[in-house]
Amino acid sequence: MQLGALGVVMVAALILVLIVFWARTRRFSLGPTLRIDLRNGFPVVRRNGYDSTDVDALMDRVYGLAASEEGRAEALELTHSARFGLARRGGYDSRVVDLHVDAMLVALQTGRELPPRPGYR
Repeated sequence: MQLGALGVVMVAALILVLIVFWARTRRFSLGPTLRIDLRNGFPVVRRNGYDSTDVDALMDRVYGLAASEEGRAEALELTHSARFGLARRGGYDSRVVDLHVDAMLVALQTGRELPPRPGYR
């Protein structure tokens, strides 16, 4: 009886080792890598997107306030409460804007430098 249980444990250990070595040789990916060039500003989409005037107004305000400590606190509050209107066509890509706003939030919360503003070099 002990020999049977020992055999099962050994087979399970061997399978586990094989899985670990197989996983090390594989490249795991959560999806395609997203590379977005923001040197010319946020990308404009043909479908519904964020209203460009709303997004640009928030960017102007946040980047202007980020110079001082009190301004950073106000910029963090503004960024947290930001709401953008939808443009029927020709608005900014909402996914890209959301990613940039998330990066701004992290920078403001941790005291780091803000990410480069889209459209400015």
